[in-house]
Amino acid sequence: VYRNSRFIGSVGFDYRFHPNMTSYFEAGYTRVDGNNGQSAFQIVPTSFGVSGVFGNKSVEPFAGLGISLVSFSEELPTGGVSGTKIGTDFRLGARVGTRAIQPSQHPNGPNGPSQLDIEFMVGGRIHHAFGIGQGFDLGVFRVGLGAVFRF
Repeated sequence: VYRNSRFIGSVGFDYRFHPNMTSYFEAGYTRVDGNNGQSAFQIVPTSFGVSGVFGNKSVEPFAGLGISLVSFSEELPTGGVSGTKIGTDFRLGARVGTRAIQPSQHPNGPNGPSQLDIEFMVGGRIHHAFGIGQGFDLGVFRVGLGAVFRF
C-alpha cells in the first residue's frame, strides 16, 4: 500500500557534556500517500541518547545508543489509527572538520559557529527486537549525511 523506502529529513542537536561524551536529540517528519490518494501514513520519528566521541577537531568518530519514539498516524477512508511506538536507536559515524568557518580576529567579534563539520552516519531504529512487539514495525536502517555547526 505504501512505499517501503523513503527519504526523511531531520534536524538534530548534540550537547557535549564531557570531552568524550555527548547527548543527542533528533526529530524528523514524513508523509506517504497510498491507495491512489485515499490513505496517508505520517510519522514523526524522534530519538535521544548518548554518544561516545573520539578523535580530534579534524576527524571525530562517534557511536551512540538511545531511545526512539515514533509518533504515527494512518488516515483511511473508514477512519484511522494513531499512536506512539518506543524502541532503541543506535548510530555509528564520523564528523569531518572543514575550514569553512574561520574564527573572528576581532576581540569583540560576534559569537557564532566556530567550526563546520560534515557528518556521515549509519544507524537504526529497532521496534520489534527478537520478534517481540505488536502493531506497526517502524524499525529502519538509516544512512545519513549532514552539516554540523559547532558553537
